[in-house]
Formats: sequence, structure tokens, C-alpha cells
Amino acid sequence: MTPDTHFTRTLSTMATAQSLEDLKGVMAGSWEYLELAGCNRPISSLDERDALVDDLVSFTLVTRLELPLQRLREGLKTLGVFEQVQLNPAVFYRTFCGPEEVLDAHTLSHLLTPKRLLTPPPTRLRRARPLPPKQEKGEELRGPRLLPPKQEKGEEPAVLSYWRTFLQDCEEGRSSVSLQDVLRFTTGVEVVPAAGLLPSPSLSLGEEALFPRSDPSANLLLLPSTSSCYQAFKSSLEQAVSHHTHLLHT
Repeated sequence: MTPDTHFTRTLSTMATAQSLEDLKGVMAGSWEYLELAGCNRPISSLDERDALVDDLVSFTLVTRLELPLQRLREGLKTLGVFEQVQLNPAVFYRTFCGPEEVLDAHTLSHLLTPKRLLTPPPTRLRRARPLPPKQEKGEELRGPRLLPPKQEKGEEPAVLSYWRTFLQDCEEGRSSVSLQDVLRFTTGVEVVPAAGLLPSPSLSLGEEALFPRSDPSANLLLLPSTSSCYQAFKSSLEQAVSHHTHLLHT
């Protein structure tokens, strides 16, 4: 199963439940999937925990995929393609699996596109030149006006520039983490599926934190905006991604 998704986290919580109340709490929060899997049954003892987890895994990896695969076989048999695939699997490999796309900085940059700015940049007001004193009847003199700052065309947040430089460093081996590590940290997968990722991966800027955070269930990466320079930004990303990679292998 794909690591670090909502389903795998739910299964992990079930498998490590220390009391019957904890197990029932997790089941109550996932009753729709349990109903679909035919596993929404009364649990009276913690000893039934492992059997419940095994049934859910079997449904997800075997039963749920059985009907789609059966329909695929029947469709391929229509023109005799299925028999040819069985006789020449190596010939049809590229047709059905396709060449594995090489993950580079350009690909990952376009995959994780900025969607929103979490915290808007601080607005600095500029003081306009005072108007010549001119008082109309019944009107008081006003102080100097405050106008919003001028926006520079083509200007982008520094964190976005840091992000692109960081990806380039990962590709060229100038970072302690790889592009695959960054992808896994963000989405939970090491290779982008041929059908793509849903929801579409996104990048949020302006996170008020020292280290980046990710939400693999939403394919979302939240980058901090508190880094004073590129080296601080790079160090925070490397520490977060390395820590996540270490946890996956323990």
C-alpha cells in the first residue's frame, strides 16, 4: 500500500490500538469504508483487532481490484490481445507500463506549483506629499495621506526562488536529500503514477514556521517564509525531509 496516506494511517492506528475503546473510536471514524469492505462488525474484544486489520488489507489489495482486473482481461480477450500478452510479456511491457519518467528539478517544479499564499506579505504604507493647505468652508485641514505601496511587476516571493534553487541542488547532488525524498515527503509516493496524482499536488507559501510541513493525503507542501537566506531555507527543508525519510525506515 502507498505509505503515509489516510488509509494507511487509519490501519496503523487500528493495528496499534491499546484498548477496546481506542479501537472502536477508530472504527467509528471510518465506518463508511468498513461498511464498503464488509468489515463493519461488532467488536467485543481487543483480540479481534488483528483479524479486522487483515480483512481490511485483503479487501483493499485483493477484492477491490479483482473486478477491474477481470474486466480488463475480458476486454483484451476480445481481439486475442490477452493471449499475445501472455506469450510476449516483454514486448507489451512498454505499452502497458510505459517508460518510467525520470524525475528532475524541472518536472518536480511544475508538479508542485504554488496555489496560494497563506499569509500575505506585510503592507508598508508610504507617505504622500502633503497637499497645499486649502480649506473650504466647513472643512477641517487633514493630515498627510497614506497610500499603499507600489507593486513591482514580475516580483515573486523570495521563498519561491529559494524553492527552485533547492530543487536544482537536489538534482545536481548538492543536497543531502534527493528529489525522490522530496516527492515522498510531499505525496507519500516515490514515483509519479502514470495516471497522475489526485488531488493535484500543490505548494503553499508563507507558512509561519521554522520547518516545512506536508499533508500527503492532500499532496500539499507548505513552505516556511521565515528563512532569512537561502542556506537557512535549504537547511530547514533538508532536516524535515531527512527526518521523515528516517522515520519510514525505522
